[in-house]
Amino acid sequence: MATSAELLAAVETAIAARLSGDAYEEYSEAGQRFRGATLSELFSIRSRLQAEAGTNFTLAELSDV
Repeated sequence: MATSAELLAAVETAIAARLSGDAYEEYSEAGQRFRGATLSELFSIRSRLQAEAGTNFTLAELSDV
């Protein structure tokens, strides 16, 4: 399973592609209809993953070794 940070990177890529016009929210091909997440849904997912990823780090202290 992908980590929150990995999923966050994928969501950021999807948002960037959608905003630049390189990806579609919905399309039809060969009589089949495909629908992805809306930008609103992607932003919501991004917020949730940012919160999750933000809890997966620790602060390191520098030492004079």
